[in-house]
Amino acid sequence: MGCLPPGASSKYRGLHRRRAGTRVAPAAVQMPTRTLSAVVVGVLLAACSGDVTVDVDNTRPGRDAGGSSDTRDASPPGDAQADAGRPGTPDAQDRPDASPPQAGKVDLWTWEYNVATDAAAQERFFEFAAKSGVRTAYLESEALLKEHDEHLAAFLRRAASQGMTIEFLVGAPSWAKTDEHDYVVSLAKLAATFTSRLDGPRPVALHLDVEPHGLPGWGQNKESLGNQYLDLLEKVKAALAGSGLALAVDVNAFYDRVMVPRKGRTRPLSEWIFDTVDRVAVMSYRDHAAPPDGILALAEAEIAQAAAAGKLAIVGVETGCEIGEDPPIITFCDEGRAVLERELDKIQEQLRGQPGFGGIAIHHYSSLVSLKP
Repeated sequence: MGCLPPGASSKYRGLHRRRAGTRVAPAAVQMPTRTLSAVVVGVLLAACSGDVTVDVDNTRPGRDAGGSSDTRDASPPGDAQADAGRPGTPDAQDRPDASPPQAGKVDLWTWEYNVATDAAAQERFFEFAAKSGVRTAYLESEALLKEHDEHLAAFLRRAASQGMTIEFLVGAPSWAKTDEHDYVVSLAKLAATFTSRLDGPRPVALHLDVEPHGLPGWGQNKESLGNQYLDLLEKVKAALAGSGLALAVDVNAFYDRVMVPRKGRTRPLSEWIFDTVDRVAVMSYRDHAAPPDGILALAEAEIAQAAAAGKLAIVGVETGCEIGEDPPIITFCDEGRAVLERELDKIQEQLRGQPGFGGIAIHHYSSLVSLKP
């Protein structure tokens, strides 16, 4: 499996969130006109055949645990060279599309939670999703669950009317630490209670984007932080019991190389994760599919582990341009839509029908809309 250049800060410590306390004002992003073939991202990017706008609001809702800045934007000291490299499936009854993915269907990380609270932003989102073959949106939901439950319920109804499912996306690296677990469990219980009260369409999962490798000291404390993270997953899974919500998590593709002793055994962190969660989205961030260092190689181990566990691994790719010091190999920002389409078509051709493969997810909504041709 491929690695980033030695000393490079890992993308996977990065761009799923802005730093706490920063705000990017909503802006209209225009999609240029383009006709694309109907394959995987060709379908996804068919939205480009007309002008589409999206409100880009990357305000981080809720809070960063402990009130500190989100450490994903900074490389933890001392572990850049050690780890700069590689980077849920519910039961079938919990998610209608838990079967092998349909060609042309993708999942989409959606941090822009104002698509649930702002009518104009919502119209643009669903227009894009309808033209794009979006199967599931991972919707940032921390603030929505706390402050906008009526908007969230309405958003679920609208999504269901378009044949789309929703996962409640929440997370911060610091949540992996034991002293933050109570807050995360309370949020999981809030999601479960909210779901139980719905008369109409329901979310299919709570989706945790808790990345312990984003914590300072990860390089020196993988075993301790890994175990604390696994404890958190078990607690959240218990909190969701009976709710009908699956537990999905984002994982760095190098987790299959992080060995964690636990319960009298030593196994890769990713294997421990599959013991508890229903599915994972693998952050296999590269700008090409082919081995030896492409997307397929980065996701290979997790797909095999998912198959062995009877679960699914979703292959995640990056389209964002704000990558800081990370190398451009992690994103399709420079390559643009045509190359993204070509490479994701290769992934589908290679993995379609393979046990453990749960489809493709693109990070993220606003960057995909504004991706160059």
